[in-house]
Amino acid sequence: MPRRARCGELFAVTLVMLAATLRPVTADTLRIGVKGDVATLDPHVLNEAFTRGVLSNVMEGLVPRNQKLALHPGLATD
Repeated sequence: MPRRARCGELFAVTLVMLAATLRPVTADTLRIGVKGDVATLDPHVLNEAFTRGVLSNVMEGLVPRNQKLALHPGLATD
């Protein structure tokens, strides 16, 4: 079998496998992959780096800091 035909078959098989693994994303499911367990979902209970890192991806602060560490409006606009 010519090499070009094998590459075409491999490409077709790869596309079929990729299409089989893709599922539509729905708004009712949030999955976060981490290597540990989050201690709490309350940001005021525990000030631990791992939990804070996960919660920073879920909750937005009122006045976050920019790259120069100056405060700028987040949820609070006034």
